[in-house]
Amino acid sequence: LSAEHGLGVRAGKFCAHLLVPALLEEATHAHPPAVRVSAGLAVDGNYSGDWHQGSLTSTSWGDQQWWQVDLGAARTLKQIDLYNRIDCCVDALSNFDVYTSLDGVTWTLRNHFPGQAGSPTVLSLGSISGRYVRIQLAAYATAIMLAEVDVWGY
Repeated sequence: LSAEHGLGVRAGKFCAHLLVPALLEEATHAHPPAVRVSAGLAVDGNYSGDWHQGSLTSTSWGDQQWWQVDLGAARTLKQIDLYNRIDCCVDALSNFDVYTSLDGVTWTLRNHFPGQAGSPTVLSLGSISGRYVRIQLAAYATAIMLAEVDVWGY
């Protein structure tokens, strides 16, 4: 399952949900969930963490599930803000890793978050180059759920 979403530009910085639809790139899941929810819901600009408001994305349950976004070109990445589900199941975004890639094939671990994410959870990346950003659960037999992901840089 994939959806067309990507990055936007604002005051010399970009954020993963700000571009007009015609210019957006792709957000994808490791495995599509049984309930049809778009991976792009995590970059739609809607920060609601309530499942019933229709703006959460989720993978299927499985081993080391992931969500990723293609920013369309290599960028200097500074920070990622993750917004968790808040109506229930907040532990679904726990014990996860953040990876980046220039080519979508070779991945570099940038951050390990051992606890339960908040809404938001702010992760500093320093100043690194990347085109793809992946959030991947370190745990087995679970799903990843995200309300929103903002990737900041220039």
